[in-house]
Amino acid sequence: MNGGIRKGSSLLIDVNGTVPPEAVTLLLNIVRANFVNLGGSCFILPPTTYSSENVADSLLPFVGREGLEERIRIAEFNQALAPEKWRMSLKGNAKEDVAILNDYWNKGKAVPSSRLLTYDFDKVEQVYGDGLTFPGLSEIGASIRDSKALSIGIAYHSRLLL
Repeated sequence: MNGGIRKGSSLLIDVNGTVPPEAVTLLLNIVRANFVNLGGSCFILPPTTYSSENVADSLLPFVGREGLEERIRIAEFNQALAPEKWRMSLKGNAKEDVAILNDYWNKGKAVPSSRLLTYDFDKVEQVYGDGLTFPGLSEIGASIRDSKALSIGIAYHSRLLL
């Protein structure tokens, strides 16, 4: 990340209702592809409007099959989908999913590179509810911070508490 964002930063992108979802995806895919193409890894919790397959398809032209399979993990809550190396199957149970995410995250420590986590607050609320707080989530937050990963959260302006 030899650019303008300090390692270990957390960014909140506050999206106004006039910004189309495609524009947010384009911006995130530029950052994601840059991380992967520079040797980093990326963990993605897709927004409510996109499936893991949509996200993978949108990244494939920019990172290639090897980059997608080796350096990207995309969360998916639909257990009926066929397994893919890039797909991180989650169950929709916060405690179980934190353990799964933590396992993937810790495996990424073996690769000495930059890591990126992108997530949509609306998807988190849709899957886990709006009262998500417990020790496991704090552990992941600390692990993300300590690993100097970049964390990018998307929030839609109408949903923020100002």
